[in-house]
Amino acid sequence: MYPRYPLPLKKVLPIALGALFVKPRSIHQDAVRLTEEIKPPLRLRGEEHIPDHGPCLITMNHYFRPGFQGLWIGLAVSAVIPLDIHWVMTAAWTFPGSPLKPILKPLSRWLFRRVARAYDFTPMPAMPPDPDEVEERAEAVRHLLAFCRMHPTSIIGLAPEGMDMPGGKVSVPPTGVGRLIYQLANRRMPILPIGIYEEAGELCLQVGASYRLEMDEKPAPSQRESLVSHTVMNAIAAQLPLRLRGDFTGEEV
Repeated sequence: MYPRYPLPLKKVLPIALGALFVKPRSIHQDAVRLTEEIKPPLRLRGEEHIPDHGPCLITMNHYFRPGFQGLWIGLAVSAVIPLDIHWVMTAAWTFPGSPLKPILKPLSRWLFRRVARAYDFTPMPAMPPDPDEVEERAEAVRHLLAFCRMHPTSIIGLAPEGMDMPGGKVSVPPTGVGRLIYQLANRRMPILPIGIYEEAGELCLQVGASYRLEMDEKPAPSQRESLVSHTVMNAIAAQLPLRLRGDFTGEEV
């Protein structure tokens, strides 16, 4: 058995219209309203680790199973964090192999841009990016870093894997994600690991202790990518059941 995730029209409609017409909205407030509908209620563990101020980089697994909508990952995390999160969100759905991709992908891009503007998120092309999206991704990274400079106490949210993983198991993020996290961590931004999963008919959120990405020696760029990605995903795996940890040990950072 899995939890039920109803989306009542009376709650969804004002949110959808606000995003469609780019009216500023609070992701925390909207997430609280929507996650109240989860039956049984969201189960939260590690509440004592939740920050009440920034700066902070929140990282979580991209939990997946057939029938589960990834939307609930962002909503669950946004509901339990008491401040609005600046999410790094996908710029568009990719629709791999679909004959309707030339129509659906631009449509999703248009919609997601409006959502990003309403909530003040950073939309970023999926990794690895299509050849024609490399510059767009670079611009998104520049935008995110500029946002952090302008808002030094911001809370950033990022799912490093960025895609559905077979069996919902934790996996190594695409190349480039480790470099981005390293840039954020270099701004003395602590990292908060969160694990999200379903168990015993409940949606569970496990929050771990925050940590800083500290390296005794500065590794070469090629090694840094792997080292950062492994450290971050291992900390996330520590918040998950053994069956979802994949190749990671889950040892605390």
